[in-house]
Amino acid sequence: MIREMTTEDLPVLVGIYKETFLASHKGFLPRALLETVTDQTVLDRFHRIFGSEVRRPFCFVKEIDNSAIGFVLGTFALNPPKGYKGEIKMLYVLPEYQQSGVGKQLLQKAVQHFINHNVETMFIGTFKDNTVGRGFYERLDGEVISEQTDVIHGHPLVTVNYGWSSIGTIFDEPFYDN
Repeated sequence: MIREMTTEDLPVLVGIYKETFLASHKGFLPRALLETVTDQTVLDRFHRIFGSEVRRPFCFVKEIDNSAIGFVLGTFALNPPKGYKGEIKMLYVLPEYQQSGVGKQLLQKAVQHFINHNVETMFIGTFKDNTVGRGFYERLDGEVISEQTDVIHGHPLVTVNYGWSSIGTIFDEPFYDN
């Protein structure tokens, strides 16, 4: 089942973020940067995103047997790449549930939300060296729309934005959330 996030979900989502981020980024991010991913820094990130009413953040949670296993967090972008309105800020699925369609289901739910709010374009950023994430976006026909070097906690890292100029065409099959 996919449902809207509640405030009670926040500690669990922080755990999913940490576990997934550390597992999927440990091969290419500096150890010192990975060590900055703590419960508090992740919680602070959630609070910053949800503290912006202008961005109208939303979050959907995927559950199996009443346990959260993944989530997608999106917003209406403040300073998006030209021509893009919706932004996926976080898409995390526990490692043991990856490659099972959960990420795709969550992204479908976000797309549905954007379309229901008259947003027909979206983008998502990832690290250039995140080959697994990049492969996922490319399989869904995401196009590289920008690339930049950002300094994160003192480490220069290349990030890539993938965009979809018509999100209504991303998925060929109907949406299922079970």
